[in-house]
Amino acid sequence: MYAKANPRKPELDQGYVESLKELADKYPDTTEGTNARYYYGEALKERADSVEKWEAAARVYAQVSEQSKYYGRARYLEGLCYYNVYRLYSSKRDAENPKAAEALQKAQQKLVEVIQNLPPPKAGESWHVEAAQALADIHLDLKNPQDALKVVDMVTKKYPALAVGDPKLLAIRLKIYIAIGKLEEAVTVVDELAQKKAESSVLLRGYMTLGDAYQKEGDRLKNAGKLEEGEKAHKTAVGLLKMAVPHVKDDPIRMLKWLATRLYLLEDYKTCIEALDAIEKGYVVSGLKADSQLWGLRILKAKCYKAMEYWPAEALRLLDQLAEQYAQVASIKMLRASVHETKKEWEKALELWYEVVNGVKPRSPDWWEAQYHRAKCYYEMGDIERGNQIIKQLKALHPKMSDAETKKKFEDLWGKYNK
Repeated sequence: MYAKANPRKPELDQGYVESLKELADKYPDTTEGTNARYYYGEALKERADSVEKWEAAARVYAQVSEQSKYYGRARYLEGLCYYNVYRLYSSKRDAENPKAAEALQKAQQKLVEVIQNLPPPKAGESWHVEAAQALADIHLDLKNPQDALKVVDMVTKKYPALAVGDPKLLAIRLKIYIAIGKLEEAVTVVDELAQKKAESSVLLRGYMTLGDAYQKEGDRLKNAGKLEEGEKAHKTAVGLLKMAVPHVKDDPIRMLKWLATRLYLLEDYKTCIEALDAIEKGYVVSGLKADSQLWGLRILKAKCYKAMEYWPAEALRLLDQLAEQYAQVASIKMLRASVHETKKEWEKALELWYEVVNGVKPRSPDWWEAQYHRAKCYYEMGDIERGNQIIKQLKALHPKMSDAETKKKFEDLWGKYNK
């Protein structure tokens, strides 16, 4: 029975669960029996999708005795189960339910007990730090970041060896600092993680999370009119994202896509292109069909070249390939038109802008962009009257010109060529 209940890779079928329960009930005072109780709790936890099931898993974990090698972890998971009960109530907007408050209190109580009262974990075990992380997350969810910091202090006081810089504990502190907006302190934590040679997955998550935080902070500052400070925050974000790249180990293509998109938004086009090149190499190495998987990222690469106003032969070949494969995609036509404008080939550009106007949804952002460039092409070709006619018609049909920014853009274009 124990062999059936303790397979190398547990199957969560009913027979497996019943075998665990039977073994735990039949031999409650043995090591095997109490270990089976832990596995039974694991099986229930994996299946939990309701308040009742999470509570059932918590009760089973509570019955795991000190004889079990999983005793400490069971205590931590008991608290985690009660926290999930609370979260389920919250997700149903029933957080004021007395049962929700009771579950939250139990979760906090159990997790504090794990940190403060249990004997030190054995080598290789980390349930005390995981309990601290869960307890800190509870305080962050409850908008109590200072209490979350106290959790870190609590666990380092109980386990002084962790105070010298346990990577998992530092990761908790990093999350807290980001949550409360102490980004400079968060950078210090990431630097310390790097010095401690934390796992690549920890560093990657740290750099990416902090890079995201600085990007949002930069956006906030710029929207508030603090352009210089916002630009500084964005540069910090770029630096952090660059530092993340060497730590992309698992699922590198997906992670590099994420990084490339962020770098493009932060206007670091050169590094974005480098990331996109790495993605393409990844597809080739993995044997995937790059043409079918990468066309969107190739467009992003072309947009980088456009933003830099730099069209080397490689970039032009890229656009030719895209145009051949995806001739009807508006964004590709717009990029090709931009190349022709850069080369002052106004008639070729105008032809493509006409195709965009006729192919996209009227009054969409691409439609307004194409109309703007139609007028610009006529102006550059010396046909001021035709350029003016386009803008007059747009104003007559759409007095608000989409929005204030678009309206000003057209007014500036008119003013440039009508002096």
